[in-house]
Amino acid sequence: MIEVNVLNSGSYVGFGLFGREDLFNEDTYDCVTYTDNEKDIFFDTSWRSARAMGALMVIFAIILTIVMFVIICCGITKMGAIVLGVFSLLTSLFAFLELLMLSSEFCNKTDCKLGYSGGVAIVTGVLLFFATIPICMFRDVPRKPRAKKEKKEEKKEKEADEENQKEDEPKEEEPKEEEPKEEEKEETKEEDDKPVEEEQEPVTEEDKGRFEDEPKTEETPEIELTEGEKK
Repeated sequence: MIEVNVLNSGSYVGFGLFGREDLFNEDTYDCVTYTDNEKDIFFDTSWRSARAMGALMVIFAIILTIVMFVIICCGITKMGAIVLGVFSLLTSLFAFLELLMLSSEFCNKTDCKLGYSGGVAIVTGVLLFFATIPICMFRDVPRKPRAKKEKKEEKKEKEADEENQKEDEPKEEEPKEEEPKEEEKEETKEEDDKPVEEEQEPVTEEDKGRFEDEPKTEETPEIELTEGEKK
């Protein structure tokens, strides 16, 4: 996080939030944790605050990363976007507050300058700050109407497929009516040729009177007599 000029010798040693470079092994740059004696010397209020901000930044960054991956598949509401933006803004703030190490008594008494990790903390804070703006601009995703619309489209596609299948199926041939045989044709023809009997009109009373007035003529049959009967 910071680099300190030890004993004003011109060689800088890196000091971080939770450890430092080994003073006796300059070639390998091994890191060691702080001893109890060093903690009493270095860890004042500013140093402890910087350590707390660093721990909170790591926790918030992990949560923010997980949520960002989840909303890609599940979507997010407007209120959820606002909460996520607050998380991003706090993470950016924690990254900047790690630089409180530069205001510690240790740095005031020695030659301190910003190290490589300090530059990374500044870049991280700036990027998270600008990432907060698009996160807060998210809008509600219309999930339910879209799902209903997709279901309707799927239903229409199924109906269209069923209709196409019905059209492709071969139609069943209707049974043909059997042609009447020649004998049946002749019988029907004879029946058609028969004259239609005229209906007899009913006999009225006038016709009865007329028949009664007419003289009756009885024809007597002629009887031939034989010779014996003539005698």
